[in-house]
This record gives sequence, structure tokens and C-alpha cells, in this order.
Amino acid sequence: MFPYNLKFRLEDLGEDSLFEIEVGFDDQILIYGFSIDIIGRVVKREYLYANISGSEKLIFDIQNQKIAILSSAASIKERVDIYFNDLNKDEFLLIKLAESSEIFWFSKFIYKWLLDDLVIITPKTTISNKINQFIKTKEREAEDSIIDILKTFDTGITDYVYQKMNLEKFLEILNDKKIKDGEGYARFYQDLMDFDEKKVIETNIGGDFYRISYPKGKKEPIVELLGFRHCGNDEKYFSYDEESDGTKRLVEIVNILYSVQAVGKTFIIDEIERSFHSNLTLEFIKKFLNYASKNKGQLIITTHETKIMNFNLVRQDELWIIDRNKKGMSNLVPLSGFNIRADKILDKDYLAGRYGGVPNILTILESDLNE
Repeated sequence: MFPYNLKFRLEDLGEDSLFEIEVGFDDQILIYGFSIDIIGRVVKREYLYANISGSEKLIFDIQNQKIAILSSAASIKERVDIYFNDLNKDEFLLIKLAESSEIFWFSKFIYKWLLDDLVIITPKTTISNKINQFIKTKEREAEDSIIDILKTFDTGITDYVYQKMNLEKFLEILNDKKIKDGEGYARFYQDLMDFDEKKVIETNIGGDFYRISYPKGKKEPIVELLGFRHCGNDEKYFSYDEESDGTKRLVEIVNILYSVQAVGKTFIIDEIERSFHSNLTLEFIKKFLNYASKNKGQLIITTHETKIMNFNLVRQDELWIIDRNKKGMSNLVPLSGFNIRADKILDKDYLAGRYGGVPNILTILESDLNE
């Protein structure tokens, strides 16, 4: 099912919206897509194909309320037909097939990729597990740690610290928040008092991150506050909430650089440059491309930072411009559709309006204001 607030409200488009992804593994490429009538909340078409050694093979294809599937076994066709006939108009067959390990493992692979290997980060996304992302495991000792990576961005951070807190002081903070925020903190307070040696609680309270653990043989939990040391000063530290917006943002997404060293996931970051210096945004992308070259990680971003429009960093076919028409609809325009010399200064031409996608800012003259 798709969200019911997902629709273009300025006009009934009268057209279906098409989405398609290609996921590669070994020598195969899986192609999954669907088209939907967003206004009517109807899945018009859904399909899954496999490209094996250059040859495209059908897995399933639903179109005009009919399904075609690849299977020589009558029992499998019967089961797929049952799933298909039970579908509501806003449901996807892929989800139904992924629940069965016996039918079309291709479907299960795509579904698992969408859940586990596609990471979408919006400007409002927060990572709850900030404390554990700093723990370096033996299996990954040869890789750059989170702190190693943070140091290279000139944030001033040189190390992290788990600062133990007095339980009474922590309860004062918690009680203050409980009064302000009501039942959520009341439930957390009760959970905190429920002692369990196997339990570890991580929580964000007032913009800071705490870890509460229950060591064996202790009568009360241990509370630790995540903090950062700066400029090699081991005596002073800053809590997460005391850091600048840019540093907070970097801590939010730096785990991407750490993760991609080991796992080839696809990351989508909306407005990657938020609270970043231009050079930091550029360096983040460079580091990702360097780490991802080992395991086919992929980064898809939206940004207003024009410095990335550089053929030394990305290919022409990797750059797309979002241009809004007079009806308020945004269109993706591939830069590969323009004939551009390799020595062109892209960002300068873009800001001059050559490729579209720049705001048409109206100037209000003094004569207009006086009227």
C-alpha cells in the first residue's frame, strides 16, 4: 500500500506515475517496477524481470488486471493466482510473494533489498542508535572508525567519551521532561526502573543521547552520556546537544561512510548540504565514492550545492536537474541531454540558467511598492 497523503494536489494529472529500480547481483540484474494512479489509489501495473547474461526473462507481470508468470509448475501458478486474486487495488504482489520462501526467490531478494539495503535519509531523519555506532568491533578493526572519519572533516572532534552520570541527576532530567512531555516519558521511567541484566536502553532526552545498562551484581542501572572531546583535550568534553548544527548533521550521516566500507548499500540523502560548509559536502561525496568503490555502494542525493557539478567528480549522465513548470510540477531533466564540452564550468552555466532548474526571482521595484 502507498501513503494516502501521496498525491499532487494542484491538478489531476490524468497520467500514471512509473517507478522502476534495477538491482544487480552476481551476473544478473533484477528489474522491478510499478505504475500507479496516485489520484485513484490504484496499482495499474507491477512487474519483475531478470536480465541474465544480457537476456531478459519474465518473472511476473501484472497489467490490465491480468498476470503473466514464469513457471512450468502448475502448483506454483495456482498459488500465485491465489495471491493475485486476493490483492486489493492498492496492494503489491511483490510483498505477498516475498512472504513465501518457496515461490520466486527473486521476489524475496528484491523485497529484502528494499527493506535492508535501501536507506533513505531526509533532513528530519535522526539516528537513535548514535552511541553504538562509535563502538569498533574486532571484525572491522582494519577499517576507518567513525572517529577516524570525523577527524578528517575538521570538526575539532578528536575522540568520543561515555561519561558516567549520577543516577539521581539523570532522574532529575527525566522527571523534568516527564512533566513537559507526558505519558511517553512516564512509560520510559517505568521501563527504566524495571531492572534486567540483559537490557540496554538508548534514548534521546532533551537533545542528548544516553545509554542505560544493568550490570550483573549491581542494584541500580549505569547511565552514560555520549560526549565528544575536542582538540586533544582529555579533561573537557561536549555533549551532542552542545555541538554545532553542522557537527550534529555530520554525526547523523557519518555512519554511511563507515557502513559502506563493509556493505554495498544504496543511500538516498535529501538535501545533503544542510548545515554543511560547501567543502565539507564535497569531501563527504569524495569519501563515499572512495569507500564504495570496493563493494558497489551507491549514493543518490538532492542538493542545492553547485560545486558538485564537476566532471572530475561525477559523470554527466549522473547529474539531473529538477525544474518546476508553470503548473507547479517538478520534472527531472538529465544533464546528458545537453551537448556540453568536457572543459565547461558547469556550475557557472547552471546558475546562468542554461540548463534550467534555477528560481525565477521577481524583483519588486520601489515604484511598485509606492502604488
